[in-house]
Amino acid sequence: MRFAVERANLSGERPGELLFDSGALWRLYADQGDYELRLTSPVLGETPYKVIRFDAAVENGTIQFHSGYKTYFPEGAPVDPLEYPLGELIYLHWLAQGRGIEIHSCGVIDSNGDGYLMVGHSGAGKTTAAGLWLQHPGVTVISDDRVIIRKEDGQMWMHGTPWHGTGMLASPRRVPLKAILFLRHATQHRLVPRRRSLSASQLLACAFVPLYQRAGLAYSIEFLEEVTSLVPCADLEFTPDLGVVDFVRRNAGRRDGQGN
Repeated sequence: MRFAVERANLSGERPGELLFDSGALWRLYADQGDYELRLTSPVLGETPYKVIRFDAAVENGTIQFHSGYKTYFPEGAPVDPLEYPLGELIYLHWLAQGRGIEIHSCGVIDSNGDGYLMVGHSGAGKTTAAGLWLQHPGVTVISDDRVIIRKEDGQMWMHGTPWHGTGMLASPRRVPLKAILFLRHATQHRLVPRRRSLSASQLLACAFVPLYQRAGLAYSIEFLEEVTSLVPCADLEFTPDLGVVDFVRRNAGRRDGQGN
């Protein structure tokens, strides 16, 4: 992806057709075949503090800072063009063009190179699980909140991202996926194989996908079906103790009872 970065007067600009309103900082518009992200803040005012325009393939674009917000973007001072949430928003649209998907999950690389993706919404135990794994030597947590899955060389790989969770854990490493585990708090450790259809639907519920883009959504659904056909999936019921790591090492990644 290539983006030009510049300062501009963004007041008085008229956006194109509204595609999506996040209800927070950003809105997405369509304009003459391109996309436009407009970021606003109630602290600064109605004029966008940043406008990003990019093509349908998400390969080229322009990032503009509003020159009128001099207290936020002082002249001569460094600025971060991809300041959150912009970097992630651009990447989500790039992935949806047939390149992969981002999952609300924790990614762990074991000391022997096995990759485990632990999936769950907030409160499911992702940060807790990451902390338990890190107490074992040679383990890397590539993210405690957001992990990207891509298909490369006929297998599924998980990639770390800089968009970490409360554990502040992130790494740019990647590894082939050995197993996908859906986290559940319980009173004992148990691994329950999942049917592919249920696994794909829950992954979609935990995925960051452009629901307002018909083609991007269709690709994401098909991709997750392929993910669950190549990677064993199971519910991991666990208690927050170190024994869960050895339990996963012994049992995860098998297809015993895996349904279609």
